Amino acid sequence: MKRHQHLPASGPGREVLQSKGQFWTPDWVADAMAAYVLAGGTTSVFDPAVGGGAFFRAVRRVAPEMPIALSGREIDPAALDEARQTGLTDDDLKGVELRDFAVLPPTGSFSAIIANPPYLRHHRLSAETKACLREFGTQLLGKPLDGRAGLHVYFLLRALALLAPDGRLAFILPADVCEGVFAKPLWQWVASNFKLEAAITFAPEATPFPGVDTNAIVFLITKTTPSEHFMWLRCTQAYSHDLRNWVEGRNAPSIEQTKRSLAEGLQTGLSRPPADLDLPVGPTLGDFARVMRGIATGDNEFFFLTQEQADVLEIPDEFLKDAVGR
Repeated sequence: MKRHQHLPASGPGREVLQSKGQFWTPDWVADAMAAYVLAGGTTSVFDPAVGGGAFFRAVRRVAPEMPIALSGREIDPAALDEARQTGLTDDDLKGVELRDFAVLPPTGSFSAIIANPPYLRHHRLSAETKACLREFGTQLLGKPLDGRAGLHVYFLLRALALLAPDGRLAFILPADVCEGVFAKPLWQWVASNFKLEAAITFAPEATPFPGVDTNAIVFLITKTTPSEHFMWLRCTQAYSHDLRNWVEGRNAPSIEQTKRSLAEGLQTGLSRPPADLDLPVGPTLGDFARVMRGIATGDNEFFFLTQEQADVLEIPDEFLKDAVGR
């Protein structure tokens, strides 16, 4: 249950991970997501970003006796080599195509889709890819998403567009899908066309990706009549069976759950705890200070200096600015 990916903190290895957006899903989370999509009675599962094969292994663990057909997409052959090294066979991977899911999606529809899509921010995408995705988003939503939507956002949209009636989707995504300027139109479209069954958040001590500077959220969505309510969960213990237990209707003491109004969730933000919209709105940080995100440097060790380092390098104060790092 404690298999996890080694994540270099900095340097070339970290840059390679960020350029590919590859952060593998741990078993305890993958098993819960697999249990959700399999609960719909499917005989096949599609993963648009197979990577190291975490979800294929999870399907085999959750339903070891069921003949579940596995298929998917991946663009990195080295990732599939890693999948073989971690227990998957060529037969498990025979349904995987080496093609770009976001730009060249498959035809047809799927009854179960599960994914941890590549977390690539917009500035890492080529102009051609951005134009292709923007056109697709405009056709699907009726208007373009803000240009700062990353590749993972379009993976979600592509997957939802391919979900069969009554099909189930489980995606693990960074919290920026709920907080960016594109979030409101994105989730209004999702909530109008699908049933959001659950949004699963994680306490800091239970993060699925230790050492990664983002908060993860798991979304469980069904292509059926939208509901006015959804379940909002907070997982407080890592490497626990409780998340899968909750999905399968068993006791899960480390899972905090709240039934929320969809209207309130969309207004408050799906990544945030529920708010009482009837209470008067008090002062916010924006009433007292202006806060802005700086430049994504890609190498904080180069651009951030302590005062002692600046003194050693004899850099005058006039060339330095106070800044808060991670």
